[in-house]
Amino acid sequence: VMATLATIGTVLTVGSAVIGAGAAVYGAYNSYQSGVAAQAEYERQAGVDELSGKMEFAASQREAELRRLEGGLIMSRQQAYAAASGAGSGVDDPTILKIMSDTGANADMNARSVMSQGEARRDDYLNAAKAKRASGSSNFLGGILRATGALADGVGNLAATSRDWIPAAQSLARG
Repeated sequence: VMATLATIGTVLTVGSAVIGAGAAVYGAYNSYQSGVAAQAEYERQAGVDELSGKMEFAASQREAELRRLEGGLIMSRQQAYAAASGAGSGVDDPTILKIMSDTGANADMNARSVMSQGEARRDDYLNAAKAKRASGSSNFLGGILRATGALADGVGNLAATSRDWIPAAQSLARG
């Protein structure tokens, strides 16, 4: 009966060491997977930011083109009014040319301002995407380091208890 209890104790000691090692491997795997998942999520968010940046810039290009078209329409209207006026000021009158020139310059300045704002918003989105990718990489590295730590802890625990389970395993092997 004593031999049976000793055998049971030995099996439990060895089993505990094996379970501890398995738990360490499982913990390491979970830490690694957590890092992979975080990196994938940050990559997804970065892709969304990049797309948003491109859309903002495209919208600013369209808006800038509209500003230029509006300026052209206003200048066209000014030219038509000058030509139709009976006050003697034709389209080649210096005052009319100055007004039209100012209108064209304002339309161009408005268009460039819209483009500049669009570029700034695009750059903000692209910088946010870059930061998210860096966070994703950091999370991935953190997952690897946590996994390595979990494995090292498991090996350390296995080594610390080896004085208990190695003789027990040798005893089981001898029968």
